[in-house]
Amino acid sequence: MFEEPENLREQQENVKKFEEMLSSGSIHFMDVGVFESVVTYYQGTGKIKKAIKACTIALEQHPYSLDLFLTLSQLYNSTGEHQKAFEVLEQAESYFPNDYDLLFVKGSLYLQNNRKREAHEYFSRVLDASEDKDEELFNIGFAYQISNHIDEAIDYYKQALTENPENDDALDELVYCLEITEAFDQEIDFFEAFVEKNPYYDGAWYNLGVLYEKTGNLKKAQQAFEYSSSINETNTPAIFQLGQVYYELGDLDKALDMYNKVLKEEGGDAELFLKIGQVYISLGEFDKAVKNFQKAIDSDPELYESWYFMGLIMEFEEKWMQAAHFFKKSFELNSGDYNSALKLAQNEYKTGNVNSAEEAFQQAEILNPMDTDLYVSWSEMYLEENNFDQAIGLLKSGVEELPESAILYYRLVVCFLKTGNYQKAFQYLENALLLDFEGHADLYNYFPDLEANKMLYNIINQFREGENE
Repeated sequence: MFEEPENLREQQENVKKFEEMLSSGSIHFMDVGVFESVVTYYQGTGKIKKAIKACTIALEQHPYSLDLFLTLSQLYNSTGEHQKAFEVLEQAESYFPNDYDLLFVKGSLYLQNNRKREAHEYFSRVLDASEDKDEELFNIGFAYQISNHIDEAIDYYKQALTENPENDDALDELVYCLEITEAFDQEIDFFEAFVEKNPYYDGAWYNLGVLYEKTGNLKKAQQAFEYSSSINETNTPAIFQLGQVYYELGDLDKALDMYNKVLKEEGGDAELFLKIGQVYISLGEFDKAVKNFQKAIDSDPELYESWYFMGLIMEFEEKWMQAAHFFKKSFELNSGDYNSALKLAQNEYKTGNVNSAEEAFQQAEILNPMDTDLYVSWSEMYLEENNFDQAIGLLKSGVEELPESAILYYRLVVCFLKTGNYQKAFQYLENALLLDFEGHADLYNYFPDLEANKMLYNIINQFREGENE
């Protein structure tokens, strides 16, 4: 596609001149640059049919302009007229049989139409014609990637790196493709061999560290990021990731040191302030954590995690209303975040907003019906409101989803005892004791004088004795 014109007023004049020419029905000669300007305008405004018209007329006047051929082909392809797109390229190929830009576009077009054999043939011709092999290998890999042929893209990116180990674009896209396919384990050998051949290339160590981190090998990730940052002391992505690894390993002071290095080197952004705030939470320094989360919010108000962690601190300090405010904002920014929904529900209830809490619990259930904490918190609200029927119905739903969760059975025992249905209570108690005998201590929270209920106490005691036999 053509470059955007530097002079927009001149472009508008060119478009006006072209449209007046069409209106008059008298086609006269215009410079190729004028046509390119007109086509670019129509593309930018989504008027693809007009762009095709302008490009067709331009080629009638400038039949040897390869750029016009390539653009017209891509325009036809964008409208789904693939056969016309191929016909344009075939005409261009008769004039420019070995131009690798043309060969590449035609190979890409075959690929987009899932004709991989023909695409491979044209890409092979591109490589034969090109002197800049690693760039062409990268371009071919990217063509496969955007056509969703990720395995082939990975192969070409590896070839590009073999040709030129310092092709950062190929390295970055290779790691991105591995993230898509989650094929980290299969490619670690390639990256380990790559850094052995290129031990002073900081980018290679950085990406190896990313792969180690993705596969949970934090110690090796730490070493790789340390190598990367020692080779290039200003490699802030490596220093940042090293801070993250230290944090995951529980070495909080070193994590903070790394984040502060990044802060000193290039200033702070929302993500960096968020990470620093998380470290301070782990260190128990909540005032400093709040300051950094507020900086994160100021830098990027759309980063929901900053609001979420502010909510956690407010909750810890039993400031339920402020906590609910932050969790609500977090959930508004990311309505797919289960934790935000659950925390919002819990804190809305603590502020006395039962209806809001109910709504948030319902949202949380939609997002993740397989979490015991959801049913425990939600049923707790019903129990405190003496709404035993709803608590029982909810807990039964929880048991259906999580039949191995002993605490849900114990909570059903509580509900049935509260309503005087001892037969049901003892039935669920036996199930609960089988799943987790020690969990019966939870009952003391509701019945401090548990021994006073002799029937209940006898069942627990008999089960204890049976376990000890």
